[in-house]
Amino acid sequence: MGIQYTFRDGYHINWPMRYGFLSTSANYTAVLQDLEDIWSTALEKHVGIPRSNLSNYRAILVISDVYKRNEIRHLVHLLLNRLKFGRVFVHQASVCATYGIGLPTACVINIGEQKTSVSCVEDGVAHTETRIILPVGRSDVLRVFHSLVLPNGFCNKEGCTVDLKYEHLSDVEDLRTLMENSVQCTIRLLCQRNEKNKLDEEIQPKANESLLNNDFYNITLQWTHKQNQYDVSFLHPSTVLLSHILPFACISSCVPSKEVCCTYQVPSLQSSEPDDPFDDMYISLTARERRKRGLPNEHQSTTLPNNEQLETEIDVTEQVAPVSNPLPQKPNSFESLPEAVWWSINQCANLVGSQVGPEVTVQASGLAPGKPSQSSSSVSDELRRRLLGCIILTGGGVAGVNNQMMERWLTEQLIAIAREKQAATTVSSHIPTVEIIHHSDPGDLSWSGARLLLTSDLINDLWITPAEWNKFGSRALREKAPFPW
Repeated sequence: MGIQYTFRDGYHINWPMRYGFLSTSANYTAVLQDLEDIWSTALEKHVGIPRSNLSNYRAILVISDVYKRNEIRHLVHLLLNRLKFGRVFVHQASVCATYGIGLPTACVINIGEQKTSVSCVEDGVAHTETRIILPVGRSDVLRVFHSLVLPNGFCNKEGCTVDLKYEHLSDVEDLRTLMENSVQCTIRLLCQRNEKNKLDEEIQPKANESLLNNDFYNITLQWTHKQNQYDVSFLHPSTVLLSHILPFACISSCVPSKEVCCTYQVPSLQSSEPDDPFDDMYISLTARERRKRGLPNEHQSTTLPNNEQLETEIDVTEQVAPVSNPLPQKPNSFESLPEAVWWSINQCANLVGSQVGPEVTVQASGLAPGKPSQSSSSVSDELRRRLLGCIILTGGGVAGVNNQMMERWLTEQLIAIAREKQAATTVSSHIPTVEIIHHSDPGDLSWSGARLLLTSDLINDLWITPAEWNKFGSRALREKAPFPW
């Protein structure tokens, strides 16, 4: 968005990345070539590292929480064999964000330009079943602001109705400047109004009303567009605030219907890599084949029964053990960001609670079981409370004033969801505290955490060298990646 197409000059505009993944508009060869040119040019011109000296440097590849294994394989191959880096270390953005804050357990919300990812991290590991990508980002805020302020375009001095075109860089820059100026005016009006109120107790219970219903002064801005000035009159502060919240509150209304579906992490059994023959798929198939042939497994020393009893044994073995808190089915889409955050936190709590299950302590003699160590419901409730009390808001989409508005809105919405869930149950308990943590530079938080990893001795054995990559391929990622591959 924001680049004029000049086909007559011999240029072809192509985006290597789209919604956090490699673009599907071209094949992987063309996309990787574009990334190679972009990275090598940026390293030489902006960092000052010649491409011939990259073998003396190490690279940390920070990937999205929801990733495609074949894309990560291509990116690692690009860094090691084409850009010739000495070593490569791969980690997830959400875990790096927790390192940047200094908290081992948190729910990370990463708002970018085109997508928003939600992931729950527990003790430095992002659970696979809690990762989700929503197709909404900062670019949708600009589009909503455009539709609210200039729904029918604007009239120039000649009296003609003109609308903005996102293909032109000047139109996008003018629209973004208008939005930034309106935000600054809104902040000044809010500060002036708050200074008039002497008692803070009267402002606190009217938080929602002060944002949307109070009659503030209208904003009149002078908008310079293509060397001409136009007046955008009667711009209410609530319109400015609503444009930053509405894309995340009504995703289906602000995102095209074809792109409204969310994205989850694909399990390893459903996305095996061709250069890793000993992955989870291989282990699953070979274990099943050994059971069919009647061969003893590593954890089985007795002789299996005859064929009829063997099939019964296989059916019993392949059944999944029941859990106390079964995981809910994954929805195809979410109406709002708070619903996705609550679903991810609840998914993580149920997952950890189901792993506890019917665990009991066994006496030293090994004959009689003892009392249950801890119930799964208490473990789930405790983890849910910890995650709600530690939500990290990061990403370039929450820079500036949007950070404060998003923090306040998310807190109120999550508390409302918690009250609704508590009212639906018969168990009375305290409503958990919701606390959102943000960094002074949220767009750089994941990179700050990745830089902190360089000072740790834990990653000395996790670097992937070109020799290891050429020999093992994706197996090196499966064995050395500090997250479930």
